Amino acid sequence: SIADLFIARAGASTVLEQLFYQVPAIYIPYPFASDNHQYHNAMFVNKHLMAARCFQEKELTAEALASAMDCYFADPSEVKLIKERIKEFYFKNPLPTLANILIKKLNNLRPG
Repeated sequence: SIADLFIARAGASTVLEQLFYQVPAIYIPYPFASDNHQYHNAMFVNKHLMAARCFQEKELTAEALASAMDCYFADPSEVKLIKERIKEFYFKNPLPTLANILIKKLNNLRPG
């Protein structure tokens, strides 16, 4: 594997890289991203794949980050399950899946 854990912002490219490499993540979304989209990206991975943890920058502490890292490193079987969930989601049919997600997000942004 290219890495054991991603610790990063949660832009679209970063999330796609995480999924491509099938690595668990700890996301710290950029707080000034338009429409808070990085937070929503991170929460999608958290909710649907249980493959990421998300911390708001203003609430992040060294202790919380260390604890989240320990959770991944302490349980290799959980990391294996995360990789399997990502593989099933991402490699099953990535283009239609990603297109549908983008369309839904865009539709939710429409006023009225």
